[in-house]
Amino acid sequence: MLTILTLAALIAASGATPVPANKLLSFDQSNSKLEFIGSYDDEPIEGRFEKFSGTVNLTDPTKPAFDVQVQVGSLNSDYADRDMVLKNSDWFDAE
Repeated sequence: MLTILTLAALIAASGATPVPANKLLSFDQSNSKLEFIGSYDDEPIEGRFEKFSGTVNLTDPTKPAFDVQVQVGSLNSDYADRDMVLKNSDWFDAE
């Protein structure tokens, strides 16, 4: 069983759709990543969410705001048995 799952969202800034400065940027899923890193028995686990969307609001550049929607059921750690456990009601309840 997973003892610790620390999510670290890594979103490639270069994947945002260019717009004029100090405005709203939208993630381009084809050029962006949303990944996670965790551990199981002190072994690292890496994975990604295949389906997500979001924006970065730079209207006030001193207070950037992220709005990200993630389809948790799109979780993929390249290990189907682990993915099934993570998607069940003990973790993300995404079944």
